[in-house]
Amino acid sequence: MVADTDWSESWKQYYHVVHVTRNLTIVPKWLDYTPVLPDEQTIILDPGLSFGTGTHITTQLALLLIEKALRARQRVLDVGTGSGILSIAAEKLGADQVIATDHR
Repeated sequence: MVADTDWSESWKQYYHVVHVTRNLTIVPKWLDYTPVLPDEQTIILDPGLSFGTGTHITTQLALLLIEKALRARQRVLDVGTGSGILSIAAEKLGADQVIATDHR
């Protein structure tokens, strides 16, 4: 027997604050979080059904690469945006222009 549960909400217990890099922290929108470092950038995200919630290693590696490679005034193109996490991170880390697109 399985206990009666509100499955539409219970999945949220598995999502937590993720400190991806020194400067980037992903926060599920239903949690309260105060940045620890003065230059810490938070990305508030509703994971829902979108790909790219910050919990998968490929997303974390892409975020780390963006943080290391992005230089001031660069433009970013995010094709296959999903949740938009990479685009949001690029903007928060100083990209001059971000274009994001996805297809359903």
